[in-house]
Parts: sequence; C-alpha cells; structure tokens
Amino acid sequence: MDPASVDPVASLISNTEAGFCSTIQYDKHDGNPVSQRVIIPKKLVDHASGLTVRAVQLRPEKGFRAFIAQRIVRVERGPDPLPEIERRRNTFATGEVVTAHSGAGMTIVFASEAVGSSVAPHAFRPVWSESWFSSYSQIVREAILDLRITESERRAVRQKQASLGLSPEQILAVHAYLLGEELMGIAAHGSVSSSEQAHLTAMADCLQELGGSPVS
Repeated sequence: MDPASVDPVASLISNTEAGFCSTIQYDKHDGNPVSQRVIIPKKLVDHASGLTVRAVQLRPEKGFRAFIAQRIVRVERGPDPLPEIERRRNTFATGEVVTAHSGAGMTIVFASEAVGSSVAPHAFRPVWSESWFSSYSQIVREAILDLRITESERRAVRQKQASLGLSPEQILAVHAYLLGEELMGIAAHGSVSSSEQAHLTAMADCLQELGGSPVS
C-alpha cells in the first residue's frame, strides 16, 4: 500500500509500536518545498486549530517539534530503531490524546451550566473558540516550528496580524496560549528535561520576535 494513502497518525502509531522512528514529509504551507524529517513521536495533542503531533526531531536538526497532523503528507518507517529506553517509556502507540482546547489543563464550564446560576446562557466563551484566534494561532505555530523565523514567515505573520486587525493585547494572548500548549505537552510526560527547558526558552524568543512573549 502506498504510504501516502494511509492516515499519517495511524502510520506513526504503527511505526512506534514496531519500535522504529518515522520519516515524514511535512508541508508548512509557507511556499517552500515539502521537507523530509526523521522523528520520534511522543504525544498527540488536540488543539483549538486541530490535532498535532509532539515529537523529537532527529533530522535535519535535532529538537522538539509540534507538527499539524493534516500537514503530514507522507509517513514511512524510519531508518533507526527506537532506543531501548524510548521503547519502554514511549506511550504514543497507545493513541492517547491530550486535549488542550481549554488551555493549561483546565475545563471551562459555561455560566449557564453552573448549578443555581442566574447568569445568562453562554455568558462566557473561551476566546480560542473564535475564528480569528484559530487563524492567527495556526500561522504562528508554523512560523515557530523550527525555532527560527525566516523573513518570509515574519512577513506572513505581520500581514495576518494586520488583516485580522489584532491589537498588541490580542497578539500576546495568542502567544501566551501557544506557550501554554507547549508547557502542557511537556508536563504530560511527568518530567521536564534541560533540552525541553531550552526549547521553551527558544520558543519564547521566537514569539517575542513576532510581536511579544508572555515571559521574558
């Protein structure tokens, strides 16, 4: 069967279950050719903008990455077997999904659902359910994928900010949400390594470059 015709998440799960890394073809939708990457999937996270795959990228550059599942256009079994410790600890093959729609592991209860509430129905809705938030968060997510911002990516993000008419406070809210997603994804493993700390710092620097970071 052609690997391109198989659901990418199912293929990633299959490769991980078999004890191998995965080679993916990924389309950032940034005008550049589809890139090939070798990854070890770590966690499935369901964000406001869709399902993403948190992974350790082995090649071309090593580091933590978050790939939008819909933009993985092809998956093949990678050239390397998983390290023994990874085979014991990696839970990706279970298919477990971390839900990040409501941010930082908190569930939002609408006021109308609270017992004895006199507040009008749907008095509060999380901002990440709004179209502008999803649209802007997706383009930023792609821009910071490799933890370096190209000029074309910077220009695209600025154009999106302008076309949506975003205020500095709205931009910062989205950037805070994205950093919060990453924090929750890392915390889901039960420990934070020095490389993950470095990843978070680099991510905050990228967000600052694109208009502001919630942490310095």
